[in-house]
Amino acid sequence: MPKSVQHKRGTAGSMAGNNPTLGAGEIGIETDTLRTKIGDGSTAWNSLAYQPFILSYSTTSSFPATGVTSSYYLATDTSRLYQWTGSQYVEIGPPMTGFVNAQASINLYLWSNFR
Repeated sequence: MPKSVQHKRGTAGSMAGNNPTLGAGEIGIETDTLRTKIGDGSTAWNSLAYQPFILSYSTTSSFPATGVTSSYYLATDTSRLYQWTGSQYVEIGPPMTGFVNAQASINLYLWSNFR
């Protein structure tokens, strides 16, 4: 029999307003932004950091006008990875060819910077 898992969820406004404390390893999801946080058992929602999120677009011109600083943006036409600085998208890491290499580059970058 399949098992299901439910995560704490709500809009960004309701999560901020309720400010829940997630259990250790518990995932919380903002249903309107799809941004996530992972609890440590003692820190309230508003004090937790958002988890890195990779969004894939066909070109950089397809990126949203305003990005999210905790997210990464992959342009699949060039296999280049970008991050929003708060005012612009900046390329991070070397260009890679092919999806597998781009994914490997993303994994290496995340491993190097978030371990």
